[in-house]
Amino acid sequence: MASNLSIKSGETALFYGNAKPAPPDQPSSDSTLAQQQQFLRLNISPETVALLPIKEISEVLNISTEQITPMPYMSPWIMGTHNWQGNILWLIDLGYLIGLQPLGQQVSASSYTAAILQFRFPNSNQAVGVVVNQVGNIERLNINSIQPPSLSPDNKELAKLLQGYWLKSEQELLAVLKPDALVQAISQPKN
Repeated sequence: MASNLSIKSGETALFYGNAKPAPPDQPSSDSTLAQQQQFLRLNISPETVALLPIKEISEVLNISTEQITPMPYMSPWIMGTHNWQGNILWLIDLGYLIGLQPLGQQVSASSYTAAILQFRFPNSNQAVGVVVNQVGNIERLNINSIQPPSLSPDNKELAKLLQGYWLKSEQELLAVLKPDALVQAISQPKN
């Protein structure tokens, strides 16, 4: 199935914390470029936007709801499986995993957008589809501009997955997720 990456702009999300805005773009030096990373913008819900390192993402695709096979007796945030390149791809509702309303209750859709992540689970290398409301732009940021998470977060589930926050502008603070923490959360059953 061909990848389908939609690039949209204008969404904002505000999070807690005492972060400083990212510095304006300046001429690049070799050391600055080494600290720059690309992140994919994930609109988890209309109010929640997060970033994941682009190097962890294999593909972004739209999956018809008819192509998702529900799996009984699994954690509630597992939407089901999908046949991806001849392999079983587990689809994870990222919003539900971090304590938000399930995606199926947020929007009525005939298809979902999934970012396919290549994870290194213990004793295996496996892809997992992280399903979100919408995929947005690719953001380039200096990793040193990521602010640590607040000591008393409002959303404890999200806090477990955070590397920190990036203040893109005065009005837009984005959550930066840790792929390793996401792997750990997916690997553990949720009650």
